[in-house]
Amino acid sequence: MFRRVRLLASRLAFATLIAVAPTLPVWQGGVAEAAPRFQTAATTETRLDPHLQAYLAGSPSRMTVVPVRPVNGTVRARGVAQPAGVNVLIEATRDIRADLRTLGANARTRASRSGIYTATVPLNALQAVANLAGVIKVTASMPTRPSLDDSLVDAKIVDGNAVRPTVTGSTTADGDGTLVAIVDSGIDLAHDDFKDGGATRIDAVWDQTGGGSGPGAITGGSRPIDDMGYGTVCTAAEIDAASCAQTDTTGHGTHVASIAAGNSGAAPASRLLVVKHDGTTVGAVDAWAWIIAKASELGKPVVINNSWGSHNGAHDGTAVEERALDDFAQLSGVAFVVAAGDDGNKAIHARSGTAPVAIGGTKSVAFVPTSTSASINFWYSGDDNFSISLMHNGTQTAKAIKGGRTRSYSLAGATISISNCVSASTSNNLCQATVTLTGMTPADQDWSVELDRTSLARASSTGTWDAWVTTDNATFTVPSYRTTLAEPATASGAISVGSFVADGSMTGTYSAFSALGPTRDSRAKPDLLAPGESIIAAQSGTTNGTTAKQGTSMAAPHVAGIVAMMYQKNAGYTQSQIRDALLGTSTSAHTYGYGTSTGVASEDQVTLAPNASGNSGRPAWNNRWGYGKVDAKKAVDSVTYDPTGATATPTASSVPQPTSTATSPASATSTAGASATSTASSTATSTASSTPTVSGSASATRTSTSTITPNPAFSATASPSSTASGTSTSTITPNVAFSATPSPSATNTSTSTITPNV
Repeated sequence: MFRRVRLLASRLAFATLIAVAPTLPVWQGGVAEAAPRFQTAATTETRLDPHLQAYLAGSPSRMTVVPVRPVNGTVRARGVAQPAGVNVLIEATRDIRADLRTLGANARTRASRSGIYTATVPLNALQAVANLAGVIKVTASMPTRPSLDDSLVDAKIVDGNAVRPTVTGSTTADGDGTLVAIVDSGIDLAHDDFKDGGATRIDAVWDQTGGGSGPGAITGGSRPIDDMGYGTVCTAAEIDAASCAQTDTTGHGTHVASIAAGNSGAAPASRLLVVKHDGTTVGAVDAWAWIIAKASELGKPVVINNSWGSHNGAHDGTAVEERALDDFAQLSGVAFVVAAGDDGNKAIHARSGTAPVAIGGTKSVAFVPTSTSASINFWYSGDDNFSISLMHNGTQTAKAIKGGRTRSYSLAGATISISNCVSASTSNNLCQATVTLTGMTPADQDWSVELDRTSLARASSTGTWDAWVTTDNATFTVPSYRTTLAEPATASGAISVGSFVADGSMTGTYSAFSALGPTRDSRAKPDLLAPGESIIAAQSGTTNGTTAKQGTSMAAPHVAGIVAMMYQKNAGYTQSQIRDALLGTSTSAHTYGYGTSTGVASEDQVTLAPNASGNSGRPAWNNRWGYGKVDAKKAVDSVTYDPTGATATPTASSVPQPTSTATSPASATSTAGASATSTASSTATSTASSTPTVSGSASATRTSTSTITPNPAFSATASPSSTASGTSTSTITPNVAFSATPSPSATNTSTSTITPNV
């Protein structure tokens, strides 16, 4: 079960570690305000994404309109309504905070290395924001959707005798001294699986939904942030006092948290941070910033589980939220685990493959709506040139040319909006064309998108293209099942996790729904597989009950818990070190993971040979299994013991890429072997001078108290855990529907809801 955002992931505040890592300034300190600086001679629309363009043109859009809360330091007069606005991600080459404030925008997270901001911008200021000097792109916040019995044995978290790996000596690897963060549908605060001796193991919950003035600034630690300005936060004391109103009505987040860090989960001694996600890309970036700041304040490493995703971007790691993730993932003691998605057997992707469109030629891409509305994104090289139209039963709309304004049409009772590449993306030189339809008849098989390649295409272009259904309510007649990974699982900084079966006669085989790689630009994703079908974990709405669910949403938290175990052994590891340790020790899938046993058609199959160039020390990779099944014991054993993180020195990480004889990543046909690209990370050193001590003996029930003292600046104590007295009868609910309304909408404006695949 995958939430699309599918809700189907010791203190590192050492001064020397932080000094070389990206910072998390979110409106830190005062920002002098002056008249905004605007670009000269600019066409604002070239910096507004297609969804914003469509909305401003009065065409159908998937945007959510929300009220703009007062900007920091301002007070709105009583009785004055909040203006209607939209949540956006802004890419800029300079600090635009003061300009945004002057224009009435409520800005929040800033990823300093990548220059990405999250903000709520008044609708009447969108064009002014896009025209600010230094602004590259303004992207609408888009909806996302959702993606422990024997599974712990399957993941080698425990052996057949329920014995865990050890950190050192007799100290059990159970996540003690670490944080597991869950960005999901919330959590059942009263469930016994998250209590230790009757007290909560949850340090804080930020509920992004349902209003509220914000979680407040986080000023402790070395990664402070200012108030986000929306939602409410509950502390551990408020949770214990039963005064926290946050609930998990879908049960998805509760189940995910239970797998990762419940008392019977992968990391039962970890503490928890939870964000009840509003189901948008902006909400996700804000959640990550808040979690990282909170972890720094608490003085612990954190692994962030993200069992959700979307198909809004180009699936090459260049989506704005993915670049923000990559930025944050460079911080030591911060790791991101992302569910690969559950679209491995769904016809949501089409591509040119080995049949690119010739200049002057036309490609008809047939699709069948499964609802009354649909949205499809096409991606092609910025050097190429396509005109796009819709065809229904022989009747065709006018063509939307590349670089033109958003066009609106009516055809067969449907309202159609087409935006065709106002300008190519600066991050990947790709053109995005968005086709949005409303008012269709479900199951109507007479629809197609017509791609006409024009003579304006440059000689260097290839005529290749990719397309994804972004709303999960249409299917392609001739699909490609490769590259069905959801975003942000295609981010370079993500540990992308698929699913294998953990119960029944098919135990150990791949899950048919588990999304396939590689990325659109041919990087090796998913990284590995973990148990995801069928998994028993905590059931929301019960005291100690359990239920069974399936999906990559359930696989990812197994890996998140394993990462917490690894951080317990070395708190200073970076994301790249964690990933290298996991992939270098994952168990080869053997007969299930190579050749024709993947269940992938030959034209969609991509492989890497073991120990090939750029793949040294790793098993074979293929786009069904990744590098194979996760092995927690081998991963933990491979980590250098040092809970202070003093010996953790980030190194460059090789990102293998399947070799290809094709001229475009989108149409690659792969052969054995690999090439590698290097992703350099910061080099960190530590001045910690004290010798860490670990006291307390380990046992299955953790009846003793263990204290880890990584450096003079902080200590963390784990208390004994409680044992649930009983469980309810398990019920199998493979894909419980998740629905979230991101935030309150302004009066007389539209809202959007997020629903997963069922």
